[in-house]
Amino acid sequence: MNRFFNIVLFGIFALNGCMAFSQECFLSLHGHLKDTGDDNPLEFAYIYIEELKMGVYSDESGAYFFENICPGNYHLVISHLGCETTTKFINFQKSTHLDIELAHNSHLLEEIKLKSSPVAQTTGLLRNTITSDLRILNSGKNLSSLLLAIPGVSMVQSGPGLSKPVIHGMYGNRIVMLNQGIPQEGQQWGLDHAPEIDPNNSDQISVVKGASAIRYGLQAMGGVIILEDKLINNDPHWHGNVRAGIQSNGWQSFFHAQLKKAFKKSHISLNGGGIYGGDKKTPNYYLTNTGYRQGSLSSTYTHFKNEKQYYKFHYSYFANETGIFRGSHIGNLTDLKEALTRETPLFARDTFSFSIESPRQWVNHHLAKYTFQKKINEVNHLTVIAGLQANQRKEFDIRRGGRSSRPSLDLTLLSQFYEITLTNLENIYGFQYKQGNNINNPGTGISPLLPDFGSYQFAFFGIYKTKLKRLPVEFGVRSEYRLYDVNSSKFESDILKKNYLSFAANAGTRGSVNKKIDYFIDISYTGRPPEINELFSSGLHQGVAGIEEGNPQLKPEQALKIVNEWNGETGKTHHVNLSFFGVYANDYLFLAPTGELRLTIRGAFPVFRYQAADVILAGTTFRSTWQPSDTWSLVNSLQYTYSEDLTNGSGLIFMPPLNTETSLQYTIGKTRVLNELKTGIEFQYFARQNNVDARIDFSPPPPDYFLTNMFLRLKWKKQNQHDIEVVWRVENLFDIKYRNYMNRQRYFADEPGRNVYLTVYTTF
Repeated sequence: MNRFFNIVLFGIFALNGCMAFSQECFLSLHGHLKDTGDDNPLEFAYIYIEELKMGVYSDESGAYFFENICPGNYHLVISHLGCETTTKFINFQKSTHLDIELAHNSHLLEEIKLKSSPVAQTTGLLRNTITSDLRILNSGKNLSSLLLAIPGVSMVQSGPGLSKPVIHGMYGNRIVMLNQGIPQEGQQWGLDHAPEIDPNNSDQISVVKGASAIRYGLQAMGGVIILEDKLINNDPHWHGNVRAGIQSNGWQSFFHAQLKKAFKKSHISLNGGGIYGGDKKTPNYYLTNTGYRQGSLSSTYTHFKNEKQYYKFHYSYFANETGIFRGSHIGNLTDLKEALTRETPLFARDTFSFSIESPRQWVNHHLAKYTFQKKINEVNHLTVIAGLQANQRKEFDIRRGGRSSRPSLDLTLLSQFYEITLTNLENIYGFQYKQGNNINNPGTGISPLLPDFGSYQFAFFGIYKTKLKRLPVEFGVRSEYRLYDVNSSKFESDILKKNYLSFAANAGTRGSVNKKIDYFIDISYTGRPPEINELFSSGLHQGVAGIEEGNPQLKPEQALKIVNEWNGETGKTHHVNLSFFGVYANDYLFLAPTGELRLTIRGAFPVFRYQAADVILAGTTFRSTWQPSDTWSLVNSLQYTYSEDLTNGSGLIFMPPLNTETSLQYTIGKTRVLNELKTGIEFQYFARQNNVDARIDFSPPPPDYFLTNMFLRLKWKKQNQHDIEVVWRVENLFDIKYRNYMNRQRYFADEPGRNVYLTVYTTF
């Protein structure tokens, strides 16, 4: 019996030995690492195989080499100083040569990628994309604040947490936000109506200027903000990231998590997060009732039927509640006049609170999207998109008799979007239908700010790309018919119909002066019909503490815009970006102060009215990056926008003033403990807005101010070589007291003071 047992045991060990030998654990993995920007080799990059717990560094030519590897499935973790750490999954069955590209940030503008799109690309000739590194550094901020890093972008505010991006001096109805492939539809007309979007739920955020922008609507005069997901690697394991943090000003905390996985014929991604914060504080007092709550989630499922077609489902949900500064809602004319000149606002207090009371806003937004794409042949493919959105907004005012829990504005907007496009290597042709139905829910007891309405849009567009004498040229044209059905008791008939037929056209090109300097030129014409709020607003807009009045006689605006950008290197260590833009508009529509202070049963408020004028907008942005070594970098930037109301002989209000920024950064590479250490200091200067007549506004533009920020970012190694990142950032380091011209709350209060951010981020 013992002899038989020994024979069996010997056989098992012999079989294991044969199997081990048959695994051929003498395979090799080798290749090169290159910079995606200029194809230069990346020296001293670290490539780590998680399952084998082994890693190597690339040499001066970017080459790396592993040997004596068994067949199997492996995760490669690739890191390099100045690059985002990435993970790549491989099914390894034989000796393989694998070249890897990393987006190296050494010569990028403050970690902003300026991508020059090839002629065949489907989204414009120029695209500015925020890198993951910059998003981690600014975790906890909203979409508008993140976009400030892109040249030509600023923001307009109505208090903490209520901001909208501004591109070339234009915002609101002149900017399209493309959320996962469809235009975001909310009550975007309001200055206090921040985009109902959590930027953490998208992998990539970009701003596009160029002929392809008109594909997304006549509102794209300023530009298109694109939020989208990256393709998921064919990795059959769950991967993702987690970030969490806190801010000292308002004690605002946030959390976000992402999960992704690839199956045999499908991909899935999941996102979710939340924000919870209290009253913001200026250097001298708390901004009473400025707490903030936010929750969001999203999911995407993609199924690949075969190599030629796939379909995708996407759903997202966003909800927030925002307190409106109590000192901006005044009960009588005497107090309102006093509030506009007070050093310390009414209702300011010395104690912190997380509570949110009236006045406040509550918003939720649902977005569902279906995409089908089929490859017809090697160069043509058909895409069908269908999207549904539901947006609900409630605004609560301070009301007598215990009725503050009853909304003073209760709007529901139901939107549909359908698009069919045929795309080949050079051309895009498409048809779009968009419908929106806005409903005032009864029970507010107040005459609605906007009437009930239906909006119906039919559009055809085409984008043609070619080359003229080696220059890539892009032409775009769009024709759009829009119909409004407006229901209001203020009209002679119950329903008023308005219709518009409008056109837009673009032409753009890019070229190179030499190997180091290239340029981009775009010329566009846009005819934009007035939006419902510009025509029919009538009443108190509680979120901005002002009465707004529309004008049904407004005509469509006609605008001609030119954009010229230059991008290049003046030396091996010096990179420059310079851009210019100019706009001439006929019947340009804008909200202007009337100078009237009006007393209503809801309090005393300033009055604003939509009007049209012939205007000129022009501006420039400049950014210089000097990097004498891999460890030091110096960035200088300047941004200026000029406006002139030719009809009334003055500048336009709410145009960003001259501002400059200088940033000095120092980076240390790998050590035994750290993957990277980066620290920096920023100096920001904002000039007084002198190009506006102080007599046409309720208070003069505030004086100029100077801010100092600093940050420290640490990347710790985990056992699997994924990083744990810790970011410590301080804004308004010296707790400077100031008022921001681009914030409508400046009429009543100072800006928040010093704010310390602490963020932890990790991948798995």
